[in-house]
Amino acid sequence: MPFRLALLLRFGMIALAVLAVGVVLIVSQASADKQDNPPLIRAAQRGNPWINLLDGKQLSSATVGGLGRGKPLALATADFDEDGMPDLVSGYETLTGGVVVLHRGNVDAVYPRVRGSHPGSSQQPFLPQPQVVETPEAPQWLGTGDFDADGHWDLALAAPGSRTVWFLPGNGKGAFREAEEIALPGVVSTLLTAEVNRADGLMDLVVGITGEGHDQDNAKLLVFEGPEGARRAEPEVIRLPGPATAVAVGHLDGDFQLDIAVGAGRELVIVRGRDRRLSLDRPCGSH
Repeated sequence: MPFRLALLLRFGMIALAVLAVGVVLIVSQASADKQDNPPLIRAAQRGNPWINLLDGKQLSSATVGGLGRGKPLALATADFDEDGMPDLVSGYETLTGGVVVLHRGNVDAVYPRVRGSHPGSSQQPFLPQPQVVETPEAPQWLGTGDFDADGHWDLALAAPGSRTVWFLPGNGKGAFREAEEIALPGVVSTLLTAEVNRADGLMDLVVGITGEGHDQDNAKLLVFEGPEGARRAEPEVIRLPGPATAVAVGHLDGDFQLDIAVGAGRELVIVRGRDRRLSLDRPCGSH
């Protein structure tokens, strides 16, 4: 009898140990799944005239330069005033077209009590009195880069259904000169600014275009790049199987050239980066 009791106790202890290990494994797996698949954050379907920043501060955008309440469309960032702090550009649709609002980053928020500090603004991420610039069209897409190779950050923008890309040249002091335009041989379907092919320190411009009514037979990708900047470059034309709705750039095949990935209709098109443009890949002496 004592032998049977001891045997039962030993089996009971083993069973409890196995059960405890199983509970630990289940809890660990649930924790790992929670980290790998974080809960989705869903935005409420209501208007809110604020831009919520990551540090909890709020930047009012209830009115756009006295033009009334605008519909927010896009964001971009660059150091337009060349003070070492990134600035924020936000694009809005208005009743008369569109505007971009430039909020200059505040150096004092990161490096307080430096020379040229603004009294009372050390806790604010942006300087007061943002600059508001009216645009010919609603800026559905915004991109930043030095598009004229003058050493200053510029702004590129486009609207859906338009046949134009607009450039706002920067002056390096936190302001823009008069808008310039590039006429396109089709309707804009997407826009991206990024380095493509061999990196040269100048942002390039990638634009997806279609024919009228998203004509798939005329879907193309235009790549503006060159040593004098994208603004002065003749575009490379890449035919697509469908309208480009999304574009991304990255190292996709392991070499140093930057490749382009295009969502074109139901297909994903990869344009492999090269050391130079296709238009330059001609044998010496050819015409």
